[in-house]
Parts: sequence; structure tokens; C-alpha cells
Amino acid sequence: MKRSLVIFAYLASYIHAEEPRTFTATDGRTLKAVIVSKTDTDVTIRRAEDGQEFLLPLIRLSAADQAFVKAWSATPSPWSWVIQPRFPAGTFNWQGLALPYNQDPQGKWQQTVITADGRVLLDLDKGETTHKSIERSVFLEMGAFPFMRGGKWGIMSTRGEILAEPQWKDVGMEFCDTLPFADEASGKWGLADVTGKIVVQAQFEKIAPFAGDYAPVLQTKDGQWGLIDRSGKLVHEYQWDRLSSFSLRRYQSTRKSPDSRELFWVSHDQKWCVFDAVAGKYVFESDSPVDGPTPLATGNVFQATKGGRTGWWHVDGSALVDGDEPQTRFSNETSTTLRVKDKAVVRDAPPFDTATLDRLPMKRGGKYGLADMTGRVLGSAEWDRIQHTSTLDYFVVEKGGLLGIIDREGKVVEAPTWAGAELRDDIFITNPTILPDGDILVQFRGSTEGENPDALFIKTAKGLVKVAGKSEIPCFFPEEAGGRHAVSGGMTFLIKPEVRHVFGPAYNGLLPVEIWGIACAIRPSGEIAFPANVVEPEKRAAIGADYGPFYLGKLTGFPGGWILSSYEKRHQVVRLLTPDGSILPDLELEDVRLPEMTLSSTAPFTVLGVEKDRAWGYLRFTNSKP
Repeated sequence: MKRSLVIFAYLASYIHAEEPRTFTATDGRTLKAVIVSKTDTDVTIRRAEDGQEFLLPLIRLSAADQAFVKAWSATPSPWSWVIQPRFPAGTFNWQGLALPYNQDPQGKWQQTVITADGRVLLDLDKGETTHKSIERSVFLEMGAFPFMRGGKWGIMSTRGEILAEPQWKDVGMEFCDTLPFADEASGKWGLADVTGKIVVQAQFEKIAPFAGDYAPVLQTKDGQWGLIDRSGKLVHEYQWDRLSSFSLRRYQSTRKSPDSRELFWVSHDQKWCVFDAVAGKYVFESDSPVDGPTPLATGNVFQATKGGRTGWWHVDGSALVDGDEPQTRFSNETSTTLRVKDKAVVRDAPPFDTATLDRLPMKRGGKYGLADMTGRVLGSAEWDRIQHTSTLDYFVVEKGGLLGIIDREGKVVEAPTWAGAELRDDIFITNPTILPDGDILVQFRGSTEGENPDALFIKTAKGLVKVAGKSEIPCFFPEEAGGRHAVSGGMTFLIKPEVRHVFGPAYNGLLPVEIWGIACAIRPSGEIAFPANVVEPEKRAAIGADYGPFYLGKLTGFPGGWILSSYEKRHQVVRLLTPDGSILPDLELEDVRLPEMTLSSTAPFTVLGVEKDRAWGYLRFTNSKP
């Protein structure tokens, strides 16, 4: 008997979280489910596959299941397995999705998608999978991904909705805002958009996604490539043996080059050439043979050989640097942007897209300068090193072992006087309420002699703002009146002198800190909530305080509890704690990873990636009520 409409599994699991059980009916049928509630004569179970609930008389279940139901307690367990450890990694993307991958016994790629509330969208045991190219793809950022079920491909939303039923023979290796697909019957290729709508009918031997307003298409299996527009019309005839877009990378957006050209590498006279699809002409002819790899390109700048010279060139045909090459192009390796917004620090989308770069580090006479995309050095080439921040408006430079900042025109805005820097996206700001809104660029450390205080630099709407304070990497205490405080989770915590380190943001009404070498959680008053009897090292023996090796580590909060990590016998050991600091039994792990996104205390669950026995799986924790 059906008890209710289909609901998301996480709503019911908010009441009770447990490992699904395979129930067996008296007629032999089975159902994988969890118990929601029970009476003396009936049990309500929720099917693990889709969250649908059923009311069943106990007499319809096997004797073993009847005994299990009678012994079942409604006391909620704080955690349950989403997927048992079986993967080589336990990562998340910046949207909070987990994308674990594996290979089956035959070596075939398998990858599923786990939502932020712990729903597994693809069952690897049934042969379902997504495409190994989806991570950080524009298609995924737009809320969809290709999936295979029953040997055929379709499109699913990141909420689990099927946008295009499994129907295609194959999908392409690269996809941006459109997905190449092969028709099951004809084997011909077309394109579908992120909603599942077919935008180019299956009619080509091969097709690549749109790069701007043009998509490469192959006429016949052994034929040549041409270009179609968004309507599917062939606008540049089949004429090239090889063709590749400048801007099309699965880790990049499909934005046009800085001056609105749409550029493609094409084979012409057995050499790599640059073709402008808008102007309909070749704009650069290289000596690089087409039997080699596709040249590296960024915006309107690329690496190629011409006239016997190999280096970086501009599409107008000019060499960027006479005899020298850039140290490297800037690459966006940061997963998220750290931003001050409305007196709080939040994580946002990755800072910039490498397809939109308009600055390069350029080497001249053994030193580096900042160059625009024509190769013109802005300011002077006097730096030992140049590194981008979370924007392309400011850059950290190094000279003589000291660090400073230049702007996008090469002008020095902060002289190189700093001894060290942190550009990571996990800096914890103890009191963001006194900071201006903007992007956090870099955390500088002063000289070892203390000649200048530490500082935080923030890009605001009014320009670069320097905030003095004290660094305790990765934490930063802004200078403030009335002593040290940490403002986090809507609460203000007093930081007493014995606090040596703040591990990160507050959760469950407590702030994780280090006091006298012990990982602790403190209340807003500064008093220690747990563990008990934390005293100075010299007093511990007198009172018999023994914290065990595990409290001599790091404490990290999340809405469902705490992660306590330490090194024991030269190995990292991680334990999970309840919100009040009680160590959960039977959960000794090797590592734990949290989603990259800012965790919400109002969400019903937090999904954790956990390593156990050298394999990664995922746990779902019921969050404590805020």
C-alpha cells in the first residue's frame, strides 16, 4: 500500500539516518529500504532507490525482518553510509557535488554524482555512469551532465531530473554549453543543450561543441572538417584535415577571445594555422607541423614555430618577446574564490577563467614583467616571480626574497617588503564584520624581526584595501579595539591569551581552537566546552589529565559535528565527534574531506568524503538544528 507521494530521501532521513536494509517479503520479493516508523502491527519503510514510502503489515515480512523491525529503535543515528569506501579519491567540486570515480574489473571507467544532501544519482553496480570529462565542465556548472543507463546516453540535471532520456549511442569527449551525441540508429552526430533539447540534428560524421557561435563538423569518416553556425548551417566549407578551437577546453567556458574574434587551429598546407571564423580568413600561418600536438593557446596568444623561431605569438603575426618566452601562462588552479560579503566570509565560484586571460608573465633579461596580450611589458621587468591572485587585476611579485603587489598595468601598489604570503582559498578571518566587502587576494606575513605587522589585502569596489593584523596561518586576526575576538556563525567569541591558534569557523555554537597544544572547542565567553580539564602542560600530571594522542591535533567543525585529526605512530588518524564533542565509536578513519562550498547550518545534511582502509567513500551526517 502506497503511503505517500515520492519525496526526496533527505527529507525522511532528517528524521532517521541509517544504513538501508534488504527486506524480504513472504512471497520472496525483496526491497532495499530504511525504516521510517513502526507500530505493533505495521511498519513504514522508505525505498532507498527513490525515497518512496510504503506501509506494510508485519506479517507480510520474513521472520528475520519481523524480528529486526521489533528490535528497531527510532533513536536517530547521526550518520549513515552514502557509499562504502571503494574509490581512489573522495573529492568534491566547488558546487558541493561529489564526483567519485573508479574502474570496473575490465578497466572500464565508472563515475557517479552525489548531491550535497547525499543522494547518489547513478548506480555504478547497475552499470550506470557519467562521463569522465564532466569535472569542472561548463555543462556541469550549468546544472546538467551526460549519463549512461542501460548502455545508452542521456542528460540528467544535478538535482537528479532526467532532461533527455537515455537514447544515444555515445557522447563526445568535450562539451561546453552543448553536448555532442551519436544517434543510436544512424550513428551520426548532433548537439544537445543543457536542457536536453537537440539544437543540431544528428547528421554529421563527427561534431565538436560550439565555441562561441561556431562548431566544427566532419563531413565523412575520412573527410575534412568545416564550421557550422548556431542554426546548423555550414558557413565554412569542408576544407581542413584537423580543426580545434582556441577557447574550447572542458575546464573553460565558451567565451570569445578578447577582441571578439572566434579563432580555430586548422591544418593548412600541412602546417598549423590560425583561422578567424568571424572574418573568414587565416590570420597566422606557422611552421608547426600538423602531425604534432595542437599548439597551446590563451586568448589571442599561442605557442608556435614560425621562421625557425619557437615561442609565444600574437594572432596579428607579431612575436611577443624577441628570443624569450613567458615563464608560463597564468592558470587558475584555485577551486574557489574567498569573498567578504555582508560582514561574512563566503566561498564562491572559481576566481577566473583561463580562456579570458589578458595578462601574461613575460621574461626579459632574466627578470619577469607583466605583459598584455600583444607582448608589451607593463611597468618594468624587474621581478624574480609573478603570481596571479583570485583576480586578474592584481598580482603578487617577488624581488630579493620579499613580496609585494602590482596592478594590471604593472604599477607597484604595495612595495615588496613582506616576508611571506598565503594565496590559498582556505584563509580563516577571525572577525570579518570589520572588513569591507570584496575579494580576498592575499595574506602577507611581516618580516621575522617584526618590522611591520601582518596584513590582508582585499579588492573592493573602491580599489585595493590593506587591513593590518596578525597571521596565524591559515588564520588572520584583523587589528581591532578591545582585544582579540572571533566573529563566526553569527556569534562573537573571546580569544583569550592562551589560545595559540584558531582552526576555522564556528559550528554548533562553538569555535575550534588550540590551547596549550590541545585541540579544543570554546564557547563565546572563551571558556572551554570540550575536552574537559584542559590545563597547562606542567599541571597535567598533577591532576592526572590524559587527553590521549588524538586531541594533540586539529579540530574542524561542520554542521553535523567535528572532525578531529592527529598523527599517531606516524600515521594520520581521523575521528568524528558529535556536536557536543563525544567521539563516535567505530569511525576511526585515515582522512576526511569536506565540500569546497561554504557549508550551510540550515541544510539537513552534510556529506563527507572519508578514507578507510586506503579507499574513499562518503558519509552523510544529520546536521544539528541551528
